[in-house]
Amino acid sequence: MANRAINLLLAQNAYSLATQVALQIFELSRTFPQGGPKAVRSRIISCSGNVCSYLSSAWQNKNTRNVFIDNLNEASDYAVQTKDLVQEALDFDFIDQNIADKLDKNYEEIIEKISEMVENAKIGTEK
Repeated sequence: MANRAINLLLAQNAYSLATQVALQIFELSRTFPQGGPKAVRSRIISCSGNVCSYLSSAWQNKNTRNVFIDNLNEASDYAVQTKDLVQEALDFDFIDQNIADKLDKNYEEIIEKISEMVENAKIGTEK
């Protein structure tokens, strides 16, 4: 029961942070060239939004352990992809180093929370 409460808090925090960062990325991406190098703009918007979508889907399926974990893993994968795209945006001078560092830090935090939720879900079923 404690793991479930911890996962609820982690999920709320991770989803809230992911949503805030996705909105920030959307606002920042307005200054990116349309269809610019490798379409960074559309890919970063899509990936950051998918983090939120999979976190939401995970929580909707929290009673089905394997689906919950699979959705969390997908969210984590998209968070990693978004981090890579932040670096790409920095490389193309679409954003500055300070913004890239903040976004990277936020996604590291999201990934950590997701990892903790996955571990809690696995521990909760071992007992």
